[in-house]
Amino acid sequence: MSNIKQLTEYDIQTIIADYAMLGSYNAVAIKHDITHQRVKRIVDKHPEVAKHRQDIKKKVDYDVNNYIKSIQPAVKELIALYLTELFTPEKIAKASTKDLAIVMGILTEKFGVSTDDAVKSTHTALDGLIDKLKDKKPNE
Repeated sequence: MSNIKQLTEYDIQTIIADYAMLGSYNAVAIKHDITHQRVKRIVDKHPEVAKHRQDIKKKVDYDVNNYIKSIQPAVKELIALYLTELFTPEKIAKASTKDLAIVMGILTEKFGVSTDDAVKSTHTALDGLIDKLKDKKPNE
């Protein structure tokens, strides 16, 4: 007696559709309780699946990019608000040395410096933070 699960035409079409959506032999195999090799054999017999998969991926990429572009102004506004609040003298005075170092590291890493003006601006900001750190007592 064979342990191989007999697949109906409906099962095969479902496997093909699932692969088109998931793009993973293993994920489809687990879902249908068959081996990934069997999923691959089924998909390989239907080359139109690869094209359909690419079309779906392009559409998803396009939709994600459009969404990101649509929320970009709100994100920029939020970042500006956070940075404005973050750089108030009261916040800087209350921050620990570790917190100040973390913020400077993140800002330097994420926003980088690429022009002479940006370098001068960063040095000015660092000098200001260094002065604040010198005024702080240990264990603050």
